[in-house]
Amino acid sequence: LKEKKSEDRAHPKYIIQICVKSALFYFDQDGSGAGDPYISIEFGTQEPKKTETKMETKKPTWDETFEFEAQDMSTKIKFHVWDWDRLTHDDHIGSFQIWVSDIVRSTQPYARGKPNPFAFRQVEGATKKGHVILEWTWRYKFQD
Repeated sequence: LKEKKSEDRAHPKYIIQICVKSALFYFDQDGSGAGDPYISIEFGTQEPKKTETKMETKKPTWDETFEFEAQDMSTKIKFHVWDWDRLTHDDHIGSFQIWVSDIVRSTQPYARGKPNPFAFRQVEGATKKGHVILEWTWRYKFQD
């Protein structure tokens, strides 16, 4: 039993809090001069989460925080930027990804990282469609 506890401490889990601050779109999303954006977040096998939809804007502000638990630093976090549509399917505007290791290496536990802009594209190598500003904190979660 003692070996198990020391093994758990050697391989901690990470609690990651990500704040989706805001975004800026470099193009006309709907042909109306603005869109109705929201962001969905995929974190490993956990239930995806999403921001509130902001109506008719090219500069949405969310300030929404989401919490995830990561088993290790190789966990990938995927962000998808969407334009909500009333009558048709929502339009996928672009995406980007970061890894838990990027977060853990950039700040000390419990310290809020500085706001970071992440460019999003529809496909890898395509023209940037805009950027999203994220902040984060993290902490260890050891087994009980």
